[in-house]
Amino acid sequence: MNTPQLQRGQFLAAGIVLIVVIALMLATLGHLYVSGESAGSLHGQSERAYFAARSGIEYSSGQYFNGSACSSLNNSNVPVGNGSFTLTPTLYAPLAPTATTAALTAASSSIPVTSSAGYAPYGRLLIDSELINYTSTTATNFNGLTRGVNGTTAVVHASGVTVSQNLCIVSSTGTTGNAKRIVEGALGAGTMASPGAMGTMGVDAMVVYAKGTALTGAGSDRNVYYRLWDGSANAGLGAWDAEQTAQQVSANSSPVLIAVQLARTRNEAIMGVLDGNDNIYIQIWNGRTWTIPAGGGPLTTASTLCASAPVATTPGRCFQIAYEYASDIARIVYQNNTRDPQYATWNGTTLTANGLLLSPSGTYSTQNPGRRHLWFRLAPRNVAGSNDILMMSMDHGQDIYGVRWTGAAWNSMGAATGTGNQWDNNTSNANNREAIDVAWQSDGALAVFAYGDANNNRIRYRTWTAATTTLSALAQTTPALPGGYANARFEWLRLYPDPSNNVLAIVQTANAGTRPSLLSTAFSAGVPIGGTYIGHDDDAVESETSRSFDFVWEKLPSVSGKGWLIWGSQGAGGIRTRYLTTSPSTWAAPSTIQDRTLLIQAGAMSPSGRFVAGAYQAAASATDDTDALTTTGGGTAWPNASTDLWPGATTAQRGERVFVVTREGARINTGASGAGAVSILQTQEIVP
Repeated sequence: MNTPQLQRGQFLAAGIVLIVVIALMLATLGHLYVSGESAGSLHGQSERAYFAARSGIEYSSGQYFNGSACSSLNNSNVPVGNGSFTLTPTLYAPLAPTATTAALTAASSSIPVTSSAGYAPYGRLLIDSELINYTSTTATNFNGLTRGVNGTTAVVHASGVTVSQNLCIVSSTGTTGNAKRIVEGALGAGTMASPGAMGTMGVDAMVVYAKGTALTGAGSDRNVYYRLWDGSANAGLGAWDAEQTAQQVSANSSPVLIAVQLARTRNEAIMGVLDGNDNIYIQIWNGRTWTIPAGGGPLTTASTLCASAPVATTPGRCFQIAYEYASDIARIVYQNNTRDPQYATWNGTTLTANGLLLSPSGTYSTQNPGRRHLWFRLAPRNVAGSNDILMMSMDHGQDIYGVRWTGAAWNSMGAATGTGNQWDNNTSNANNREAIDVAWQSDGALAVFAYGDANNNRIRYRTWTAATTTLSALAQTTPALPGGYANARFEWLRLYPDPSNNVLAIVQTANAGTRPSLLSTAFSAGVPIGGTYIGHDDDAVESETSRSFDFVWEKLPSVSGKGWLIWGSQGAGGIRTRYLTTSPSTWAAPSTIQDRTLLIQAGAMSPSGRFVAGAYQAAASATDDTDALTTTGGGTAWPNASTDLWPGATTAQRGERVFVVTREGARINTGASGAGAVSILQTQEIVP
């Protein structure tokens, strides 16, 4: 009788269950909807985070191009769009490069090496002149190779050759909301024609110096000492590495004059050393060690008018070296015991003595002991595809000559004037100091030859126009001397091409052979500008027997057209500096930064813009040593770091006994822009 009531109870229970199920379904659908919305939002945030991370790589590439050192690319929470990126850079530039442990064929797919420690986990290597990309490493191998990249060719490599790298890997963490993505990029500095290539060339700078308290006999030191620039030292500001030794010069002598050049496309340097016995040695740096090619002997036993000069306090550097821009072949010009200059060639493998620059007939003045060449200056044309080199020389008779290397042969540029191709026979004075120089404007279109004229104590000059192969007639600067400066012959002269296509001449002149003064003037488009020489030191430069000044332009694009003049001063009792700004032309007040000095050699590095200088101290110096000075770019006061290269006595005060060389790859012109480039060689996402 109660059946209908029981059925109604069952229907009620079922209805409640149904309502609960529907409610759960609605709740689930709502949760799924909210989760979907959240997932979609997170996905969008992730995409924006990836965009932010990639933007960080692009940003770091731009900063690297504009001169920031790899170590200074650190940035935190840089806003971009709706997110931000944080950069963490790592520089891979081992100062002691590894070497191959087996020969490579042109098709080898891995590179066995002594050790891969200190190299990037992926990136780019340089072996000989071949650029190689790799994707991974083991303790003794580079794997996943792509051979012959960036226009280079896959070739055979011997066992024991250097494997070099200079690579900046940046980790960029992009963040948007709760999403985070990490992208790594390998940055390589290069040129427009070969992006990424220049970042693999090895050290950015090297300082080479001599010791010994005598040039010959007792107190002499046969060793040539050097240090490499470590860009990651000194909290990322860079510093000179530990002292090492190159090959020795002849017995019972010290190095007197040193010149070093870095190759543009190889991890290589070439050095010439004139010793106290008048021997000229050529040494080659392969990225790890120095060797003397062709059996280890001197290139020549030079004339006795070089190291042991007839003016006892003034030796002559009877050689000079320059790399051709296009081929990266080194040309060496030098004086031996014949009357005419010789030349030799280093092609990256072999040193060849080529003989006379030009036929003796009608080229140089009549042979006699007073006509040996004491000074050479070389200027490679800084334009892609060019192997032109201009040369200027000065002999013991105060005669001036100019010739041109075309990439295949030497010629006189049609300059037959006076005796043979002699341009002038009255240069500087009987001290026979280096009062000559030749330099190209930075665009490579026009070059200036300049020298100190002894007739009226001014600079005489000629220009060479590349497009028309035209050598101008001799001309003369006419600026007046500033008040208080003596009218005397120029004894040292240097030309410094700046990034704005001007050439700045820094000149030193002597007052009756004592207490020389320091002056400067400038050329624009091959024409002197300004009505008065700029005076820097009135009869108080440290010494007229050595070139105790140098000038170096800023490398950072943000401060182009600015540079540092550095010199030793008796009056100030130390090394002085002065900062130049060319727009408008303004010299800052001089500042004394260090104890007295006899010789200054300076350079600036790309892309960091950091300056380095070597100073060979005078006998009057309180510290009496050989120093290295450094400073950051951008007009920072000198110095913010100083290193004793050699704290010993420097009583042998003759010649160029310290030489600083910096990499000049960024100066090559590769098209209408003439600019360098930084390429992103490889990127990959890192899973956090």
